[in-house]
Amino acid sequence: MSPQQPVQDPAQQKIHQQIGLLSRTLVPTPTIRSIIPARIRSPTKDDYICIGRDFIQLFEIDSEAHVTHITTKSDFDGEIGSANVFGYFDPYESELREYPDNTSNSSESPIGPQLLAFTLIGTEQLFFLAASETEDGDVAFRVLCVPMPIFINPPRVHGNAIAVDPYSRALAVAIGDQKVFVCYANQAELLSAGQQKWDDGYIPVSSSQTIKEVPGTILLMDFLYPPRNDPDRLILLMIVLHEGIILPVWVEWSKFEEPKHAVIKQGHKIFLSGEMPNLLIPLKGNAAFVLATSRDIWIFENILTTSAVTTKLIIDREDPPQHYPPSSFDPLWSKWVRPRRGSEHDEEDYIYLVSEDGNVYYLVFEQESPREGVVINYVGRLKCHVDSACAPFGRSDQGDILIVQGASSTGCVWMTECRQAPSSDSEPNGGMHGFVVSSLPNWSENLDLIAKPTSRKRLPLYSRDALFAPSGRQPYGHITELRMGL
Repeated sequence: MSPQQPVQDPAQQKIHQQIGLLSRTLVPTPTIRSIIPARIRSPTKDDYICIGRDFIQLFEIDSEAHVTHITTKSDFDGEIGSANVFGYFDPYESELREYPDNTSNSSESPIGPQLLAFTLIGTEQLFFLAASETEDGDVAFRVLCVPMPIFINPPRVHGNAIAVDPYSRALAVAIGDQKVFVCYANQAELLSAGQQKWDDGYIPVSSSQTIKEVPGTILLMDFLYPPRNDPDRLILLMIVLHEGIILPVWVEWSKFEEPKHAVIKQGHKIFLSGEMPNLLIPLKGNAAFVLATSRDIWIFENILTTSAVTTKLIIDREDPPQHYPPSSFDPLWSKWVRPRRGSEHDEEDYIYLVSEDGNVYYLVFEQESPREGVVINYVGRLKCHVDSACAPFGRSDQGDILIVQGASSTGCVWMTECRQAPSSDSEPNGGMHGFVVSSLPNWSENLDLIAKPTSRKRLPLYSRDALFAPSGRQPYGHITELRMGL
């Protein structure tokens, strides 16, 4: 030992031994996986449901875009798989109806015009959730389950594994890679009219059927809008992967028939430049739909006939937010929503398309020929990351409202000022401008934990290292220093 080197006390040497930290997940982060508008309490209450891993949260949004948390249900016997709203409800038609008043006995109160249909991972049951308000203002949840066929392999659907007909005449559940469980709505008119009571022994669905041997692994699934000349038709579309080839497969039948009489039909190969589709968007009119990949968007028309037409849609992407992680790939299309429209807008279809970096685009399609004259308008930026947790609200006398629960970042309530069909030649952004009304708090997982020796000179040599925990995603992430004491 050099004579210039000081002799350290053995106790101090023990303190300076390096210690490693190993972290593991003790409590799952209560993040929101999806947001579903659902009037499960009353036709007059504009509610939405946030779906988490093993819980749901019920919120109400008022005409001023203020959000109020109503209640939380977290006593499920497992992890929530897929969820969707069941029950046809038009907020514009509802203004012309007279709904029955709730009776003094809350147990006899009519349930809302919509139900939440969901599955639990590891169970072979389809659940329906309804809600009603008691005399003291509390919310009482009621759950009914319907058995489904036993399946061995869970579905690998990219989107929602529960598809609902646009008019809630039927719903389908992917119960495996190549199997679908279909059931019919029971007394759908009473439910939509807000006259159905849970105490009547009400069962939301009646007959059911399992569609087996789908020719390929189901990637995406949804019901298409029926052709205008055949409004009684139901069309269940499945985008499947078979031996490396992407194919459209569908089953169609009349509402007066049962799906067991339907025949699985298969379309021609879909060319998507070697990419997998991640969004399926049914369009109104003539059973048209849109497929979105990470790069391109494709419009499909007349798929039910031999004259199917495919058209590529070009969208001029806005630059990502400043300080966004550099990449040679465009941000993925993460979510689409259909805003509310009255009957005066029946000739066109309106879609909001949101990318994962928070850029919002407004698309207008002609129902008679969606591929012709598509109007695309960039509306604004949400200033948060976006995944599947996004839902539309709003009315004609307001702007469109989007509720967005950010992905590893703070969410927001977002509104557009104008709902007219955009015309980029008239003024910038076609007269449409979006802005953030308020922010929504959110959780983010802890990605790492870093220990750094302190740089404060006045602290003792054996003082603790500084601990830093990064969370979130660039450019909306944060670094938090963990301290002990005051």
